[in-house]
Amino acid sequence: MAEKTNTEASTSAKKNLIEHKYFHDPLYTARIQRIMESYTMFRECIRDGNCLYISYAVALADLLAAEKDVLLRTLIDAFDKTNEALCLYNIDELGYKGFYDSFVEILVDIANGTKKIEDVPLYSLYDCVAYLRLIVSTEIKSNPDKYQPYIPEMDVGKYCTRFVDPFYQQAGCVEICALSGSIPVRIHVVDITKDNEDVYGDHPHEISIFYTHGHFEPIYQDRCRAEEEGESDLDKKLSILETDGGEACNKKQESC
Repeated sequence: MAEKTNTEASTSAKKNLIEHKYFHDPLYTARIQRIMESYTMFRECIRDGNCLYISYAVALADLLAAEKDVLLRTLIDAFDKTNEALCLYNIDELGYKGFYDSFVEILVDIANGTKKIEDVPLYSLYDCVAYLRLIVSTEIKSNPDKYQPYIPEMDVGKYCTRFVDPFYQQAGCVEICALSGSIPVRIHVVDITKDNEDVYGDHPHEISIFYTHGHFEPIYQDRCRAEEEGESDLDKKLSILETDGGEACNKKQESC
């Protein structure tokens, strides 16, 4: 993992989707315009192989800024379950506590309104990435029957050792499903090449992530517009991994 010397921002301030580089690509302008019927803003994230985890952490922080203590308690409860499970895989508390403490400190500051996610330096977000990788690895290894069908070329333990545990390794639909399976937040993946979103989980809280040819970034709905859509429209979009999520896994979405 990178040393804690990188003070550059982990993500940009929110930007209008018309500023996204693919908006000016004639191959995708029409698709971006359709996406903008539901989404209006995004954040840029560093391209270093950790972009899924960084995007997830950033989107989660932004959700927490709006929903505050109720969501914070939900997240900490989920983290506590992961910490208990880590002991089963012979991971000592010293192996994760620093990452956990850093992540929770950031989330508490966000919930209290004392910090904005774009002000968090990259090295601190890397602590979040490290902890999220532990969460994903633990979820996959704890539920082999669920995840093995999507990685038939190797067992789940070997998969985690090769593709989840190391820093800067690409991630995709298997890892997204694992995040949704261990943290009770629904994940919408908005793929620039697809007309429909891939939805992971059926939790009441939700975040959205934009996928553009090997790169993930947080993407945000217009809240007023989203409320006008109502629950009936949301139910039409909602599907879990065993249905649309399975199709996404066959497609092998992968990050930068």
